Amino acid sequence: MGLSPGAKLGAYEIVAPLGAGGMGQVYRARDTRLGRDVAIKVVVPELAQNADARARFEREARVVASLSHPNIVTLFDVGTEGELFFVVLELLEGETLRARLSRSPMAWRDPVRIGLGVSEGLSAAHEKGLVHRDLKPENVFLTANGGVKILDFGLARRLPGTASSAAAPLDSSFPTQTGAVTDLGKVMGTIGYMSPEQARGEHVDAMSDLFSLGCVLYEMVSGHRPFSGRTGVETLSAILRDDPPPLGELGVECPAALSRLIERCLTKDPRGRFASARDLASELRAFERGEPAAHAWLRLPGRAVSAAGLAFLGLSIAGAIYFSRSFSSSGPDGPAIDSLAILPFVNASGNPEMDYVSEGIAESLINEFSELPDIRVVPRTTVFRYRDPGVDPRSVGRELRVQAVLTGRLTQRADRLAIQTDLIDVKEDAQLWGEQYTRPLADMLDVHAEIARAIAEKLKVRLTLEGKTRFGKGATEDAEAYQLYLKGRYNWNKFTSEGFARGIDYYKQAIEKDPTYARAYAGLANAYTTLGLFGVRPPREIMPLAKAAAAEGLRIDESLAEPHLSAGIVSLYYDWDAPAAGRHFQRALALAPHLADAHQFYAYYLAVQERLDEAINEMKRAEELDPLSLFVSADVGLLFAFEGQPEKCVEQVQKTLAIDPDHPRANSWLVLCYEIAGRYDEAVEHSRALALRRGDRARGDAIAAVYARSGHRGWLELQLRERTEAAKTRPVSPWDIAMFHARLGERDETFKWLEKCYDDRFAFLVQVKVEPFLKPLHSDPRFADLVRRVGVQSLDGLPSRN
Repeated sequence: MGLSPGAKLGAYEIVAPLGAGGMGQVYRARDTRLGRDVAIKVVVPELAQNADARARFEREARVVASLSHPNIVTLFDVGTEGELFFVVLELLEGETLRARLSRSPMAWRDPVRIGLGVSEGLSAAHEKGLVHRDLKPENVFLTANGGVKILDFGLARRLPGTASSAAAPLDSSFPTQTGAVTDLGKVMGTIGYMSPEQARGEHVDAMSDLFSLGCVLYEMVSGHRPFSGRTGVETLSAILRDDPPPLGELGVECPAALSRLIERCLTKDPRGRFASARDLASELRAFERGEPAAHAWLRLPGRAVSAAGLAFLGLSIAGAIYFSRSFSSSGPDGPAIDSLAILPFVNASGNPEMDYVSEGIAESLINEFSELPDIRVVPRTTVFRYRDPGVDPRSVGRELRVQAVLTGRLTQRADRLAIQTDLIDVKEDAQLWGEQYTRPLADMLDVHAEIARAIAEKLKVRLTLEGKTRFGKGATEDAEAYQLYLKGRYNWNKFTSEGFARGIDYYKQAIEKDPTYARAYAGLANAYTTLGLFGVRPPREIMPLAKAAAAEGLRIDESLAEPHLSAGIVSLYYDWDAPAAGRHFQRALALAPHLADAHQFYAYYLAVQERLDEAINEMKRAEELDPLSLFVSADVGLLFAFEGQPEKCVEQVQKTLAIDPDHPRANSWLVLCYEIAGRYDEAVEHSRALALRRGDRARGDAIAAVYARSGHRGWLELQLRERTEAAKTRPVSPWDIAMFHARLGERDETFKWLEKCYDDRFAFLVQVKVEPFLKPLHSDPRFADLVRRVGVQSLDGLPSRN
């Protein structure tokens, strides 16, 4: 028996039924807390008592909750009400692909667009180690605004080794119906869309989903399923034995290349399909743009990567690009390369565990080249936005205003590593060089010189003494240490709590393998300083560790820029030793003049000395070097606020938010700059809008009510109460609390919390002289004493870089 309109499931009120399936019923409902409509999927009562059915239902909830992608339906909540189990999903307006296909076949461009959305959603799931196993038109939703969503992960399973909780193994019983095979939770899939390996009852991987998507693509283009029969047995037999009629023979309009793409998805042998959903998405994107198919990468078996090979690769390609920078292929008088973007290498192995390798190689090269003179290298934060393997390197190069772009693709063949590298001259729209190197994994270090000579011969140049000395600084000869270092970088760059912890652990392991590995110490120092700056770990606990790691990195190799940068950060924000910080920042910039992070932190250093014109120029230089860094863009606005130009701050931060409306740093600065400018209505309205955007209608209403009743002061008091209450259960920034007391004119409380910042060694206290909200305190003797203790007096004896 279904639920009637008005029935309650926790905070959700049933509005109307939407549909039903073998496992449950779906309803439109109203979330009474947040005031939004949602979809609720409820296990029917007769199945709720079945252990297998209940397990499948709960498994689907866990699977969907682990995914976050615009092409996958979003899970909001799970719950129970009496004997009922339910999940709460986003409410989609539109229709299923099945409903659309029931009307007519599609012109081929629509299947391409829909297939692209599905393949991108699958790619996200596969990277999480999840295989859908039941992809079909019923489980693809076309939203009213043109979006594509994958539904129903009830049959999904995790690949071995990717999670502790795997789904139940496939049931080997033979189906007799053409619909979904779901015998109280025993899962196989849907006949007509399952892969040959799935039909045989074998365990499946991501390649099975690509076959199912091929079936869906075929049906969208032709209006017919590729495999069908009078019974389920006949259909399965066709899947295992027959090839579908070629699309070109069915009288439908379909480019030959697209027909071949679909045929490749439908290959019986999984090894003949695309290497990954990501590669398939790349091909479909090329069709969507009206371009020829981008690539035709073979799927190769994935195995563990040799770290020796990675160490060889980074040095060899670095040498190759240095050659092409110093000399053209026509000789030493040719044009030099003065700017370079190194895109993330494409992991074409089909194994997500290889991502740290492909990304690590590119990041290592970026770090190497950032420390070369006379060449601008686009920072990681910008180029790693172009992870998509289908991006056009020439377009990227033009967008980033560089002369050359390096791309790479990594695959494996048994125990051999294959690396395809291409260096593109953006201005001339020409390939400077491109080679594929395949060597035994075990011999990669030994063939380093051989590969370097081969590239040099290709470019008809010789490796200069400068080239030999500039590359490989702070490196290791221990292949395992290098692999651990790459894992540290990869995990750290995820910027999650788990990623931070794993990154630090890998750095430590790399140092244990090679105690002379300077870059590993630099990575560890950077990790520690980040945790200290953002208050993730108490500064008194974490900053001494950062200081020690940076010092050890510099003891091993003083010519590395990165540990100088970390040492400068510790000196400025923890030791409050501004002269030492200035020396470290200037040394980092001398060693790596194109390192955007060094310019950014040197700008902060100048700002706290009230050298704000210089600081803004330095921050703008960081913005030029890293044009897509929203942190840098937002902080240009912050420096305008420090300089007493809140309107310029508002203008700059609004530019940042035009790129990413949800950027937390930029949103915080905008509220503060509105307030500094006296635009209280706009400050409050933006604060309220942020609460509503997060789904917190209660807080949004509270902000509006208190401002209407008590004005600007009431709004500040509300925020102060919120933080004071939060401090009872979790750490709260003492700097934030001090700023609220300062804005309320509560001088004694302000100094109380500033002293708390001093005792805790809180990083932001270093900006005490330029903080706009503290200007009314400058005449107080307590303020002068605090400034003296924090050590941010003018530095008359320290030379400027300008």
